Amino acid sequence: MTDSVELRNELLELVMQTAAKGERELPSLRDLSARYGVAPNTVKRLLLELDGEIKVFAIHGRGFFLQFPNDPPLLSDDSDSLMESDVPPELLERIEVDLRYSPVP
Repeated sequence: MTDSVELRNELLELVMQTAAKGERELPSLRDLSARYGVAPNTVKRLLLELDGEIKVFAIHGRGFFLQFPNDPPLLSDDSDSLMESDVPPELLERIEVDLRYSPVP
């Protein structure tokens, strides 16, 4: 897939489907880049640029997560990847973070 508008629409649909299931965690960058046949940085950029009611944010070393409209605001939003300390504890409690996850195989 080479058209960024088409990829953006696919990612937006993925976000909406994930939210509709009540889930907060998106598939890994590696999985998404393989699924859509583009570089991980392209997927990352487009995910973070999505604009809508449901926001996408990254936790460094953990992945991409959804922030619903009624969630507390993030403590920091000035970088591409937040540290867990930048996520309010009440929001972090709603995110089931797999501590066994490692972004490096």
